[in-house]
Amino acid sequence: MTKASEVKIGLEAALNKKDDFKGYDNFLIAKYLYEHSEDIVDLIATAFSESPFYGDKDLAKSFKGRSFTRITSSDLCDDNLAEKIIKSLGLSNASIVTIPFETEIARINGMFIKYNDNSYLAFIALPAPGGNVGRILIQDAKGFFDYYASMKSAA
Repeated sequence: MTKASEVKIGLEAALNKKDDFKGYDNFLIAKYLYEHSEDIVDLIATAFSESPFYGDKDLAKSFKGRSFTRITSSDLCDDNLAEKIIKSLGLSNASIVTIPFETEIARINGMFIKYNDNSYLAFIALPAPGGNVGRILIQDAKGFFDYYASMKSAA
């Protein structure tokens, strides 16, 4: 079983134990993925619809993997805020990539993960009509990971 499969199964089991659980909860999913990050080679988190600065409540502070990148847009984050985020995280392996707002890219909010066994997992939060959010966990998500990983060197 791949690490991505193992984490996905564990996450789904943890979420299904909640009595009041009604669909995926972004916070609980992100918290679980960061808490189970010791086998992550590279984690890319995107923030295209809200400020990428979460302050003391930033779940990425618990990241235990090798490399963490938050990708965002220039309309949400300037160089000063990027520096503030890096300091706030306190991670030696973290970076912020700010894509110019006018750049045409797929602005998908989520987490795109590569594990040490070369398996991949993606958590995607999609806007839905009525302000609700559709949430998706994708195993074998190498294409998503590669797409956002390419932005790390292009910025």
